[in-house]
Amino acid sequence: MDRVQLQKKLNDEYHKLTTYKEKMVFLYEIIMQSQKYYFEYIGQENIINLDELLKKVSSVTNDDEFADLLEVEVLRKLNLGHLHITPVEEKLNLDELPLDLKEKKQAYDAKTNTFYEVNGSTMIITIPSFSRVHFVKEKEQNTYKNIKTSLMENDIQNIIIDIRGNGGGTDEYFELLFPIISDKDLIVNNSFRNLFTNQNEDHSYVVKGNPDNKKYSIYLLVDNKVFSTAEGFARCCKDNSLATLIGTPTLGEGFGMTPLEIMLSDKEYNGAYKKDYVKIHGLKMTFPIEAPINEFKAIDYAHFYNTVPDIICDPNLSMDVALGLIKENKMSI
Repeated sequence: MDRVQLQKKLNDEYHKLTTYKEKMVFLYEIIMQSQKYYFEYIGQENIINLDELLKKVSSVTNDDEFADLLEVEVLRKLNLGHLHITPVEEKLNLDELPLDLKEKKQAYDAKTNTFYEVNGSTMIITIPSFSRVHFVKEKEQNTYKNIKTSLMENDIQNIIIDIRGNGGGTDEYFELLFPIISDKDLIVNNSFRNLFTNQNEDHSYVVKGNPDNKKYSIYLLVDNKVFSTAEGFARCCKDNSLATLIGTPTLGEGFGMTPLEIMLSDKEYNGAYKKDYVKIHGLKMTFPIEAPINEFKAIDYAHFYNTVPDIICDPNLSMDVALGLIKENKMSI
């Protein structure tokens, strides 16, 4: 059974249920199956008390209340990045937003764009997000082509890549950045066990480097908010000895595929988390179905859930540490 078939099967089963208690038990069992080994790893196998949860479900009268209860009593307590409720939103155009929200959105977009600066023989590339929205925009704006041109024109020797706070997105960014900073091909490891089919899968692939590239000294700044695809980026840099990682261990979950979804409701949402500037006309719960495996094909959260930097330090000081290393290397030449 492939992922599309599995998602359809689970959704069909969910929508046959008629009571909120049945639905909560169904979702609880899916979460426990998908996170069983992770809960064992962190020693919190009984983090959710199902009996107590069902007592609270008994007072639920509509889909909005059910979604709010699931969010507060289950998903927030588990606090797992790929396990969450996602609204199906109909967003207003920027010009339709109230002025204060419009300004906030513009400020947020500006803050999450990739940008770079040149400081002598060092280039600093800051990538706050790998989201697909940013990927499409930055590809259209030739952001990474401009970075490549600047690398060549300024005789850059050192590159600092800052992904602190990056919560992930699309690995299409790998194809944009790696070929302009690496002189060798890079293996992106992505091996895992599908916990619903109990089959090991290997979706690793190679990103081509450019042998004509200069061999740069590369430093990657990370912190405990680096997650999902950004975590995969950090692990790839470390696995391939492309960069020296500086900061704190990452948040993790850089393995697996796009999480599956169960449609909780296709009705307009007016619950506790309604936003003034979007119309929510459905809710879905997304959940991962994979666990990381090691070279022996065994599930291994201890070594493959997140990435430990080469140099551990306060992430607020990691830029200073990288610049200090560059200065030391110059003095030793």
